Amino acid sequence: MTFSSKRVAAALAVSIAAALGTACGGAPAPCVPALDLCNGADDDCDGVADEGFASGEACAAGLGACRAEGRLGCAADGRSAVCSAVAGTASAETCNGIDDDCDGSVDDNLPGCCAPGATRPCGVPAVAGVCRAGAETCTAERGWAGACLDAFGVPVVFPDERAERCNGVDDDCDGATDEGFAAGQTCSAGVGACAAEGRMVCLEDGSAAACDAVAAAPGTEACNGVDDDCDGAADEDGALGCVNRFADGDGDGYGSGAARCVCAPGAGLVTQGGDCNDRPGQDGVHPGAVERCNAVDDDCDGVVDEGYDAGTWCSAGVGVCLREAQKLCTADGLGTSCPAVAGAPRAETCNGSDDDCDGLVDEGTDAELCGSLTVNATGTGACSAGVCQLSCNPGWYDEDRLAQDGCECERDALDVAGLANDCAAPYDLGSLAPGQVISRAGNVVPASDQDWFVFTASPAAVGSGGEWWICVRLDPAYPTWNGLLVAGSGGSPAPHCGQHGSNGGGTTCFNNPDRQVRWYYLLVDRPWSSPLPCTTDGVRESSQYVLQVKGYATNPIVYPYVW
Repeated sequence: MTFSSKRVAAALAVSIAAALGTACGGAPAPCVPALDLCNGADDDCDGVADEGFASGEACAAGLGACRAEGRLGCAADGRSAVCSAVAGTASAETCNGIDDDCDGSVDDNLPGCCAPGATRPCGVPAVAGVCRAGAETCTAERGWAGACLDAFGVPVVFPDERAERCNGVDDDCDGATDEGFAAGQTCSAGVGACAAEGRMVCLEDGSAAACDAVAAAPGTEACNGVDDDCDGAADEDGALGCVNRFADGDGDGYGSGAARCVCAPGAGLVTQGGDCNDRPGQDGVHPGAVERCNAVDDDCDGVVDEGYDAGTWCSAGVGVCLREAQKLCTADGLGTSCPAVAGAPRAETCNGSDDDCDGLVDEGTDAELCGSLTVNATGTGACSAGVCQLSCNPGWYDEDRLAQDGCECERDALDVAGLANDCAAPYDLGSLAPGQVISRAGNVVPASDQDWFVFTASPAAVGSGGEWWICVRLDPAYPTWNGLLVAGSGGSPAPHCGQHGSNGGGTTCFNNPDRQVRWYYLLVDRPWSSPLPCTTDGVRESSQYVLQVKGYATNPIVYPYVW
């Protein structure tokens, strides 16, 4: 047993003895000092119980909202005093001025939570432009007021809270004044002779800076190297003292277009105008230049190639070789030449022309010029006035009046004057009009002879653009062929041309439009599939026509001619 344990035991024994003595009604037992314990007794016999243990005094347990009040009482072993209080349960910390989580700190770790009336610094720590330091006060609701006030209760300005203005103040608190406004910098107003110097100053509303310079009044522009009228250009066209000049595009000393009144000569400007072709490369064309034959107005007088006969007509060759052309300028431009080339000569014929281009017309003998007219020795040809005239041999006649086929009718013993078979005078049938029929009865032609008939036909009555037909029909009575019928029909072969005989054939001749005469004749014993050929003589209105009826072994043939 330790020393203190012995003391405690001894004290307990004395206490027990005293108690027993008293309890037994005897006199109090003498006090035996012992170690004082917390037990409500004066163990050390000093007249005071439980000294040193604060028994009965107030005490508490826990912090903040967990704190509970109690009293100190002796522990069961008497060795100490213990508090009767029991601490409450901690909760989450809230902004209420209480230590809710019982950690000894009030409203800890709660952003924005403050004690009413508390302050904290705000603004800028030192003066910067219009910005100042201030303080923010905690409200009764334990939140910061948000307003940062200076010592006079005026809200302070924060950096970049205000846009910089031109007013001599650092409005945006960046340490610079009136930046971006160029205030105080040198400036000018006007140009040329009107220019004036000044400085940039702030406007009253602070929105901008403007130059305080005032430009002088403009004057009249003159050729002096100065911008007198203050328009940004010096000595422009029309200034006092200017000279009229022209733009010279080809460098020949002559310009074109409207004149410019300029102060300085300048490249490509000349005092002479009137150039009618000032394009580059045309330096030979200008007033006073030598006119050349080149289809160009070289001297710019408004006339092209004067003094030359270019464009006039010229010729080469004679007769049918004659060719004409217009004169052209020579390559060197100093004269003209004729480009005409004579044609090729040909053999001379009787036609009123110089065929061989020797300057003579229809030279040569009649035999050379008109020998082709001698057909079967029935006649001879002679050139007269450019036409080969047929001269029939005695007893021969040119009944069809076509010189090229010679004299086709020989008068013989069968010819009887006044009849159709007389070569000397064809039988005249008279005049044939549309709708009229001319007929000749009796023998037309014997098998070995030929007859000639003449008549006049005029289709004018048909009208403009109309057509008409002439029909010839031989009545069949072989071998005498005793009838000839000639009929005129307007517009078409009907009614006359197609109504004679049932075993007929026919050929349409001179089938030309526009009121020209058309031939249509019917020949018996001739099938339609093999009509006689038509003549190719040109047919005219109001013409005299000749019919040649030739006799053959079986039937005659009719050939029409035009006189």
